[in-house]
Amino acid sequence: MIFKLLILFGALCAIYYLRRLYNEFYWKKRGVKFYTKGKVIGPLGIFITTKRALFEIFIDIYKKYPNEPAVGVGSILNPALYVKDPTNVQHVLSLDFNSFYHRGFDVNENDLLANNILFFKGNKWKLMRQSMTPLFTSSKLKSMYYIIDRSAQDFVEYLNNNPEKLKGEMFNTLSTFSSAAIGAAVFGIGTESIFNSPFLKMAQKAMTATVSQNIKFVISGFNRTLYKFLGIQLYKEHEEFFIGAVKKVIRQREQEKIRRHYFADLCVNIQNNGVLKDPDSGLEIYPTDEVLAAQAFFFFIAGVEPSAAA
Repeated sequence: MIFKLLILFGALCAIYYLRRLYNEFYWKKRGVKFYTKGKVIGPLGIFITTKRALFEIFIDIYKKYPNEPAVGVGSILNPALYVKDPTNVQHVLSLDFNSFYHRGFDVNENDLLANNILFFKGNKWKLMRQSMTPLFTSSKLKSMYYIIDRSAQDFVEYLNNNPEKLKGEMFNTLSTFSSAAIGAAVFGIGTESIFNSPFLKMAQKAMTATVSQNIKFVISGFNRTLYKFLGIQLYKEHEEFFIGAVKKVIRQREQEKIRRHYFADLCVNIQNNGVLKDPDSGLEIYPTDEVLAAQAFFFFIAGVEPSAAA
């Protein structure tokens, strides 16, 4: 038994060593600078073993190679390239986006809240994005402005009545405002105390970096087979609360039959129109409450955490 373990350990060490050589040689052969820290796992390895955010790690790489348009980084399965040049970034994000739509993550089908546009790829991403676009037309955004402005005025009053919030953790304080503003403007959600909302607590918890959550993301990016075999779910603990809340809002909007340009109105329209179909590929998406709740989850998280972080 010990002999077998030694053989296995030796094989893993050999694979690790050969992968180090391959990653560096791959980019050197193509005339691309290679980031030598973490030759096998790269930035994700640093991310999972330290308390630093990914953007901090990439800033270090950016500063280390100020004159390089792109830098090769370590990756277990496929050679990875960190694009720095603004022109190339524009091609990746816009002009040639059809070749770069994969987000780098594949989530499991039973991970209901992760079944959203952030993790979609290909025609599925395109189809859902087209369905969500009416929520963010210029006229809709203008109508949201006044709701957000009202939330800001209420927030100033809230801070005046709770001055200790100005001396606390600023990120949490700003998350409080972002939660109230996004909840009111996009979802039409209000509570008796909009600055003490259960949605805020959920958003903060969902975006809190933990070792277990970081490991889940790394496994998703590195080994899809293992990720599927383990049945990993990113947001399982928030499903009951958030899906239940969105269902309640949609059913209420159906009964009221009053259009307010909220996300719930869009959900009702999508469900009334039936199955979403892509004429080119034949792909179909059934707009169930769970699927629409997953899109709402993404919009809410994306509206709260990045805004407060910025």
